[in-house]
Amino acid sequence: MSLPNWFTPTERPSFVRFTEEFVGRDHVHALQLGAFAGDVTCWLLEHVLTGMGSSIDDVDTWGGSTNADERGLDFATVEARYDLRTASFSADGRLRKWKCASAAFFAALPEDRTYDLIVVDADHHAASVLEDAIAAFHHLAPNGVMLLNHYTWTSPEGLFASPRIGIDAFCAVYANQLEVLERGTGVWLRRRGGGDLKLVVGGDPAAVG
Repeated sequence: MSLPNWFTPTERPSFVRFTEEFVGRDHVHALQLGAFAGDVTCWLLEHVLTGMGSSIDDVDTWGGSTNADERGLDFATVEARYDLRTASFSADGRLRKWKCASAAFFAALPEDRTYDLIVVDADHHAASVLEDAIAAFHHLAPNGVMLLNHYTWTSPEGLFASPRIGIDAFCAVYANQLEVLERGTGVWLRRRGGGDLKLVVGGDPAAVG
């Protein structure tokens, strides 16, 4: 089964620019919401998260998608492709796979866990993007970088099934805490240094899934 790869043709140049500062650095930790078949995961682990102790947490349900451009795909095949491509990274401890919804992951994530790089690319509906962005931002380290992906993608189902208004709402409300680096196919931003990182959650992410 042929699976789409949106990363290589459209997104890779921005990833190269905005992850360059992390290349080869030790103890860089990334989070990705929406891993699909592992295209971004593999690229980050091969080209960016190469320093000692660096890692990525991938969160996805692999249970189907509400995104208009992914309906009809066999997600058992998608997950199998992901597992095959990332097996070596899981084995060496650089990749942790969380098979669950974003909300379940964040509900179990320790409140003081932070990430240097976060990619938000899960459910594309505006409300879901906004919820994921808010939860993720509370775990973005000061001066960390976050991508809110598919900003320019429009669902055939209309405005509320598309990411743009959710991303715009997030950027407006958190404008005093972030710097927008680029608005392109995705919105790249940096969390300003300092500030309150607390999110009232608890539990152990090992219990998720």
